[in-house]
Amino acid sequence: MMDLSFVTTTVLPMMGVLGGFEAIKYFLNRKPNARIVEAEADTKEAEADIKEVEADKANFGMLKETILFLQEQIKTMAVENAEKEKRFIEQTNRLREVQDREQKVIMEKQDILLQKQAAELELQQYKCVRKRCDKREPPNGF
Repeated sequence: MMDLSFVTTTVLPMMGVLGGFEAIKYFLNRKPNARIVEAEADTKEAEADIKEVEADKANFGMLKETILFLQEQIKTMAVENAEKEKRFIEQTNRLREVQDREQKVIMEKQDILLQKQAAELELQQYKCVRKRCDKREPPNGF
């Protein structure tokens, strides 16, 4: 077997160089150490999740305020648009009335022009072409 001097001169110094007690402790505590490392990683992940949730809460609050502001603007714009719509309807009705009156005036003018043309045609029938005609109605002073 191995000689005691070999063990004392070779094996023990090698164990000292490798960390001896620490190496033994490492091999004995491998699984518990892995669980501790995993638990620490889970804790850090949970802390990161908590920070993310807090940031999301802040963003949610800001989004909620933005939505309330935009809803208020929509209400204000709806009232303004309703007022503009009323003014537009009033203006449109006034414009239609003016256009109707204008159309009536144009129609009356056309009727008058037609009557004038009819009268001129009728007068053409009785117009005396010869100058100083005695039979002219109404008599002309020439």
